[in-house]
Amino acid sequence: MKKAKLHRRSSTLLVMGIALSLFSHGHAEVIWSKSFDDYETGKISRDQAMEIFESYWASGPDEGRVEISEQKAVEGNRKSLKVHYPKGEAASSKSGFTIDCNIGIEADSLWLTYYVYFPDNFDWRDGGKLPGLKGSAGWRQGTYEWTGRLMWRQNGLAQ
Repeated sequence: MKKAKLHRRSSTLLVMGIALSLFSHGHAEVIWSKSFDDYETGKISRDQAMEIFESYWASGPDEGRVEISEQKAVEGNRKSLKVHYPKGEAASSKSGFTIDCNIGIEADSLWLTYYVYFPDNFDWRDGGKLPGLKGSAGWRQGTYEWTGRLMWRQNGLAQ
């Protein structure tokens, strides 16, 4: 029996607003938040992405995969971040958008909140990752590193 070949097409997802909260003693305090409303629409460069996200590194913008969009990820009058996944690509260096941000705190509990929209024709491919948290004992050295991200596998199966 022959296996069906997966046809990969270009896919895009939208993320609207990102907030990171420190949770302690029964309440959450927002320690970092990002809306895209104050930025011009259109593709953004690596330097712009690093400025927007207060990051020292970015992959994806200079390859034309990231833009600020008027398209809404949820109801409301807010702009969104639009990330493009090129046809046939899966590796982070060739697909999607990656940044590292130093939020400058140590915490026992953090909450990351964002809204994401996948169009009906989104190509789930062999898997992918959504925004998440990463930590390490040595920030730039990457020692004792960990990550916490929502991921998906083929056909959108959550992991």
